[in-house]
Amino acid sequence: MGGSSKMGVCRKCNRERLIKARGLCSPCYADEMAREKALGANGDAAGLQVTVDFSLAPHILQGLRLRAEDDMRPLGNQIVWELKRAEAAVPVLTELRECAACACGNAANAADEAGGEA
Repeated sequence: MGGSSKMGVCRKCNRERLIKARGLCSPCYADEMAREKALGANGDAAGLQVTVDFSLAPHILQGLRLRAEDDMRPLGNQIVWELKRAEAAVPVLTELRECAACACGNAANAADEAGGEA
């Protein structure tokens, strides 16, 4: 980080933190870069955004908000973090994803290695 960071109020999360670039703290800057990368050249989210209705389980949303506040994350980032953590807790899904990333393209191979079925 070359010492160019200075304290200031992040324009995204409105917290006083070290400012990395574009008036954003390091976590918000990383989120912004990831969002820009996901949008690609055409500026379209291309199906990467989802709207969730928590009206049937408002307690889940309240819990997410509390954990987001505790972790000092925006709510959307907290939701993604928890989904990634939940996915990592299911080893077969993780192995299937890894197999899908390899050249074989055979999800059944990963399931067989994990002792499950595809």
